[in-house]
Amino acid sequence: MAYFRKRGKKWYYTIEIRDELGNRKKVERVGGLTKAACEKAYRAVMVDVDYTGEYRSPADLTVKDFFLQWEAEYVEARLKQNTIRSYRNIIENHIIPTLGEMKLRRVTGRILQNFLNEKVGSYSRGTVGSICSVLKKAFSYAAVMAGYLKNSPAESIQVPAGTDAPKKTHVFTGEQLHEIFSRFPVGHQFHMALMVAYHTGMRLGECLALSWDDVDLEAGSVSVHCTVVGDKGTACIQPMPKSETSIRDIPIGKKFCKILRAEKSRQAARRLEYGKYYKNNSLVCSWPDGSMMVPSDFRYFGQYCKKTFGCGSFHSLRHTHATMLLESGLDLELVSKRLGHSSIVTTAKTYSHVLDTRKEKTRLVLDTAL
Repeated sequence: MAYFRKRGKKWYYTIEIRDELGNRKKVERVGGLTKAACEKAYRAVMVDVDYTGEYRSPADLTVKDFFLQWEAEYVEARLKQNTIRSYRNIIENHIIPTLGEMKLRRVTGRILQNFLNEKVGSYSRGTVGSICSVLKKAFSYAAVMAGYLKNSPAESIQVPAGTDAPKKTHVFTGEQLHEIFSRFPVGHQFHMALMVAYHTGMRLGECLALSWDDVDLEAGSVSVHCTVVGDKGTACIQPMPKSETSIRDIPIGKKFCKILRAEKSRQAARRLEYGKYYKNNSLVCSWPDGSMMVPSDFRYFGQYCKKTFGCGSFHSLRHTHATMLLESGLDLELVSKRLGHSSIVTTAKTYSHVLDTRKEKTRLVLDTAL
């Protein structure tokens, strides 16, 4: 039987709810300024009880409280390290500062859409798209898994039309490559990672996770199936690289095989030099004592590129590798698989400038041959 009472200017109703352990308890909720409003609020709650078997009120739950809960229950428990860092950055730097103090139940689709609209101009379309994705996943969890909301207010929000210019990929010239390998020669701690990226097109984390067990010098191939994530003190080798298509075997040439054999000999000499202090990680790219390198170690290389060439980064070696192969006439699908792209469309979009050049060469050949 419903119980109503007036305290001060507000009317309250009492309802029995279950906590997360399934224990029943009676709680009192604000129903309104009149008894009629209180009775209406009570009837709405009973609809929830009839539908779900229990009532879990998010009345006092803020957006900040919920997102911190979602981060612990879903993000950290189910996602990969790089994705966790990305989501955490979005939550801490975008969602909580603007929406954090709002009551979760007060959030509407209009509020979330306007929140996204305001990001246009200040952030790239890719960043806004990531924020939109986090909002959709989090509020879906709030409605479906947690039962805090009847429906997700983020269900229909969309990424606003952006005006981003196509993202440019920096490709090192022959002179710049000569400058880079002169600055970071054989024996320098960065040298092998740079060589691996240049000769294979692998991503930085993939280069740093490459083990000698993944290298087949007789067959001339390297196997990519993991990546280094995290920073100093928290870094680890993640079994899955960026995506399932990132797991691949990459054919390598005799020139690179020779470089790898020489590095293996140098590491054997360093193992003797360091003795018991040598870290036997069996990594192709490592510090002189064999310990694992992490992506942040290469920030200096990016700074060097910007200071010396005005642009460029470690990732530019991947672009340089792909561009050189495409310009040499290698099939687009083969390059796409070599890079571990999820789709050949991704490769075509990223290297459209190279394909345009190849189209012009085709026209010249047609005029000559026909």
